[in-house]
Amino acid sequence: EGENAVQVTARDRFAREGHDSRTLKLDTQPPQVIIVQPGEGDYTAETAVTVSGGVIDASPVTLHVEGVLATLDGSAFTATGVPVGNGPSITLHAIAEDAAGNTGEDTVTIHVDRTPPTVAIDSPREGAYVKGPVLQVEGTVQDDSQAPVNVDVNGQPASVSGTPCRRLAVKAYS
Repeated sequence: EGENAVQVTARDRFAREGHDSRTLKLDTQPPQVIIVQPGEGDYTAETAVTVSGGVIDASPVTLHVEGVLATLDGSAFTATGVPVGNGPSITLHAIAEDAAGNTGEDTVTIHVDRTPPTVAIDSPREGAYVKGPVLQVEGTVQDDSQAPVNVDVNGQPASVSGTPCRRLAVKAYS
């Protein structure tokens, strides 16, 4: 690793010599790459994401994420507009190549979810007369992903349990 001198000497039949030399940098180590964002298992509804992280190497590097050239700022990289397809999950590959041709890689798998959850109110029924001011609302919310689902009823948080069809219950104040 590091600098190495190469010297070449040529002699003709009269013992005259010609010389040339070069200093070369031996680099056998691949770049070290780490993806920081998005995180492993993150969810997105976007068609393209920004991928950022770090890369360390002894020589200059170029880095691509799914074919998108990343910008480098010191040891930090950012690749914007990285396509994620339709999912339901995709593994993003950040591949760095150094000046010697060594490659290093990191991967992260994210989930793509572009479908909103469905909600059904079971109780009270449509048009029902209620005594109030506290109202018990029950029903279901279903989301194809395993990501957390937050449910509000008239601005009040509802408790949700079960998967994949989750029950909800809340006391909402009017």
